[in-house]
Amino acid sequence: MLTVPPTPERPAVPRTGLLDHLEATSGTPVAAIIAPPGYGKTTVLTQWAERDPRPFGWLTIDQRHNDPAVLLRSIAVALELVDAVAHPPLSALGSPGPSVLETLLPQLGAALLASDRPAVLVLDDVHLLQNWGCLRAVTSLIEFLPPGAQLAIAARGEPPLPFARLRAEGRVVELGAGDLAMDRQEAGSLLEGTEVDVSQVDVAELVRVTEGWPVALHFAARSLRSGSGRRAATGVDRFLADYLQHTVLSSLPAWLVSFLTRAAVLDQLSGPLCDAVLGRTGSADLLEVLERSSLPVIPLDRQRRWYRFHRLFRKLLRERLERREPAL
Repeated sequence: MLTVPPTPERPAVPRTGLLDHLEATSGTPVAAIIAPPGYGKTTVLTQWAERDPRPFGWLTIDQRHNDPAVLLRSIAVALELVDAVAHPPLSALGSPGPSVLETLLPQLGAALLASDRPAVLVLDDVHLLQNWGCLRAVTSLIEFLPPGAQLAIAARGEPPLPFARLRAEGRVVELGAGDLAMDRQEAGSLLEGTEVDVSQVDVAELVRVTEGWPVALHFAARSLRSGSGRRAATGVDRFLADYLQHTVLSSLPAWLVSFLTRAAVLDQLSGPLCDAVLGRTGSADLLEVLERSSLPVIPLDRQRRWYRFHRLFRKLLRERLERREPAL
């Protein structure tokens, strides 16, 4: 359990545009940063905490927080550590049960309201919350936020929170993969930070191939620094393949990995097309679920009928298909 922002392993590229946007929407109760792994969600939150004058309470979610009492106790501790609440109501957490939500949440809301300064509560890795009582607690906490306070949520996929209602009410600001993708200037700063001679690199082409995916740019920089320039130009190397295998594919069931691998032969994906090519049914619903999960699946229209894989993710899947099922 982490109740302070993590210390970055290497100097981070300033995400000035994103921070300006978060600053401009500081009156919005909920800030949601939702994107697949490797898009720098935690980095943006850390830079925001350093720049914003408000106190930040920070909680990195893990499996232990799938208990309402543990979750709410941890939130109270995180806020207490930064003096963001007047009197954290930890005494109300003596025994788990329904009374925890009924008694603690109003007290926590009252404590936030009594604070001298509005605070920002960061919940990182919210996709790990699966207990419905915990998700209900987070939803209820939004209603207790005083004016000027914010709940910042970071997750790999959209958690089952009332985002549709929050959007309709104008109470949530959202940043997704497209917002977190690095532009040419940011990519150049990343390369310079890893001691790569930017004058010898076609940064614009690298951004095009990686689609600005920060983790892909990082691994490309490592390859360039080691002299593997040709591989870095494609944005695909052993480091990135290992990363995607570990953070994305390894946690998926075999049938889903098979679907993804075989669907990678298609430039664009739709439910009927995947059903026809793969000889299955239900692909339309599956694609919609995948787009809302932690996978780099990109919608191509507002109706969510057509999708595509991120270019590098598709390349990895194609190589996997050719290696494991060449006859297919």
